Amino acid sequence: MLNEHDFKKTLKIAINELNSLQFEAALKTLKNIENENITKNNDIFLGLLSSVYSSLQLFDTAREYLLRILSINENNHLARFQIGMTHFQQNNLDLAKEYWLPILNHEKDFTTHFYYSFIEEAQGNKPKALEMILTAKNRCESNHPIYKQIIDREASLI
Repeated sequence: MLNEHDFKKTLKIAINELNSLQFEAALKTLKNIENENITKNNDIFLGLLSSVYSSLQLFDTAREYLLRILSINENNHLARFQIGMTHFQQNNLDLAKEYWLPILNHEKDFTTHFYYSFIEEAQGNKPKALEMILTAKNRCESNHPIYKQIIDREASLI
């Protein structure tokens, strides 16, 4: 049976492997402890596993783990965002919108607005795309790494 200390140690190893783009190694590290009781409802573990599967472009499997997170906490905005992102990456734009819509009302969100603007433009709604990107711009700190992309996106929509 895995104790809390060893669990955290294993997560750190997997995170380092993931950050080093060693996706197969991270997957093996996480799968070695998947059947432990401590991992069953642990959103960090499930999120890491879904990140590995997304990085390997195994989006359906990634979504399975993200949906488990939402079954634990339906208000987990990160899991909801990531599910939408897997659909976005597969060009399932309506499904991405479905998962992202509830996040748009979160007063601090700007990343979802950024990506949502691409969907609105692709679906022929440029005014809504501009509205989304302006909201993202207003909510994002100017020193955030995505801020320049938001500014560039705004310029492309005007």
